[in-house]
Amino acid sequence: MNYFDTLSFYTNDADYCNYAGLCYYYLRNYEKAINCYYKSVEINPLIRVDYYYSNIGMAYTNNHQLEKAKIAFRTFENLKIDPAKANRNWAMCYAVLGNKRGTKILQKSH
Repeated sequence: MNYFDTLSFYTNDADYCNYAGLCYYYLRNYEKAINCYYKSVEINPLIRVDYYYSNIGMAYTNNHQLEKAKIAFRTFENLKIDPAKANRNWAMCYAVLGNKRGTKILQKSH
């Protein structure tokens, strides 16, 4: 049994895919993380609430899919779930891209 198998003991299929995406993200396998996030939404479109956009946005950032990251971060920001995390997302994105001064690589529009 691998670590991902243990997720299935306490989650439904959509949650399993979402959590597997998070695990792949932490394993730095961003492509698999993104695929798991997509699959979770195919199973249950309502999983897009909460931190889905934050999580997939960071996976996009680390996978250098910057336009998709920008869309995910804007969507998360507009949900107004966690303004501090929204700001953290932009800061982490800048850091991943090597922008230590925080200049706007990804232009945010409000």
